[in-house]
Amino acid sequence: MSQAGKMSGKKHALSLVFLILLIIGTFWFLLKDIGFTGLYNAIKKADPGYLVIGMGLVLVYFAGEGEVIRAVTGSLGHPITRRRGFVYACSDFYFSAITPSATGGQPVTIYYMNRDKIPVSVSSALVASSRISIAGSFKNTRAMLIRCF
Repeated sequence: MSQAGKMSGKKHALSLVFLILLIIGTFWFLLKDIGFTGLYNAIKKADPGYLVIGMGLVLVYFAGEGEVIRAVTGSLGHPITRRRGFVYACSDFYFSAITPSATGGQPVTIYYMNRDKIPVSVSSALVASSRISIAGSFKNTRAMLIRCF
């Protein structure tokens, strides 16, 4: 095996170790006040049907977000698979969740798209337009709820 192949293997292993440490750190930070026992008790008290529905809707959200990303990148001349769109959506959500002010997901999405040979200009426009459309959706939903109630 060439030296470059070994380096990529080392890099992959270090990335995996970092990811595992990041996941452990995230769980520790989120559960430091209630602990795993408190989380277990909360899940145990919850209706299993609602938990299944909730997890299913999370997957639907990621699939929908990924489909939007796939459609926009395809229309901009950079087609991607549904799987790549799903990965972009998941990484955006995850890194937004663990960074202050939810600002980490967008740069990570742009980085992953650039790594997949999508120009930064295209991915930046995609991320900006998706944030603007999400903000508009929330504003419209809020206005509709205010009118109804």
